[in-house]
Parts: sequence; structure tokens; C-alpha cells
Amino acid sequence: MAHRGAGERELPRRAAHPAVLRDRGKGAQLVEIDLVKIHWTNSSETQARLIYQNPARIPSGRDPGGRLGVLEFRGARLDVLLGCTAGERARPQPVDLDVAVRFAELPGACTSDRLAETVCYAELIDAARALCAGREFHLVERLAHELFVHLRALLPPGAELWLRATKLHPPVDGLAGGVAFSLGDFAGPNR
Repeated sequence: MAHRGAGERELPRRAAHPAVLRDRGKGAQLVEIDLVKIHWTNSSETQARLIYQNPARIPSGRDPGGRLGVLEFRGARLDVLLGCTAGERARPQPVDLDVAVRFAELPGACTSDRLAETVCYAELIDAARALCAGREFHLVERLAHELFVHLRALLPPGAELWLRATKLHPPVDGLAGGVAFSLGDFAGPNR
């Protein structure tokens, strides 16, 4: 029997919830047990929730508990010589970079809290800035493609990349929201 502190009492045993007892299907495995302790003024109770998953049904990018691992950053400012005309490319243009990385499996950092076990977004931003330094691009499409190829090579095996490059101030009257080009291995994050 576990040690109980003063004022604690052993909780009464309960029959398992019917949902826990029913057949989980061929190959289903218990993958997680959530224990929740509920405290009231004069007592407390512990409840358990059992989560089953059929391994054959785990989609790519999810762990056995069904969680999808996606790392995102938005609005990383790049200064890029970007424009159709030489005059437009004479000065760096502000471009915002949005990136999403979908992992084939949850990175170890989810449990270890160690940067070495995930993708460092600061390194991705530095790599994007280094790619753009001193280079000229005529179109945002070409810039986005170059960034995609360069950043994709820095990801772990099986990870997928989505990105959007937004030129904030194109020289078009009445275009206040900028112009963006997106591409990726998946549809990208929901906004």
C-alpha cells in the first residue's frame, strides 16, 4: 500500500467505465493513461482515462497518442534586394518569412526539453538571411523557391516544410497588404 499523508484516505475502488472494457479492434494498443486528481473541500478523487490507438491508423507526423508535431514561426524579417527593376533592387526590400516544419514523428525535445532534439528556428532564420545577403531576386516566387530548397536541406529526415515569403511594400498603388508566394510539402498551417 502506498504511503498516505495525514488526512489522506484511500480512494474507493470503482469498476472500470464500460467504454474502457469494450473491444478496441484488432491490433489496438493502450498508448496513454491520463490520471487526474480532483480536489474538493473535504476530499479528493483520482480518475483515469485510457486512450487506445490502432498503430496501423497512425497518420504520418503523429505520435501514437495522435498528436501532430508542427513547428512554426511567422514574420521573420529579411532584407532582400528584390524587384523587377534595377531601381527597385537598389535598396533592400523588407520581406517577412513564415515557416512551418511538420515532423515525421514528434521531436525528442517534446519530452527532453533539449534544443539539440528539435529544429532550431533561429538557425533557419539565420540560414535564410545568409542566403539573401548580397543576392538579387527579380520575383518573390524565385526568392521563395530558393529559400525552400535551402531550408529544406537543413531539416531532419522525413520532416516536411512549408513557407511563405511576403514582400511587404511592392510598388503597386493601393496594394496595402504586400504580395506573398507560398510553397511546401504540405498545405501549410491553418491561419
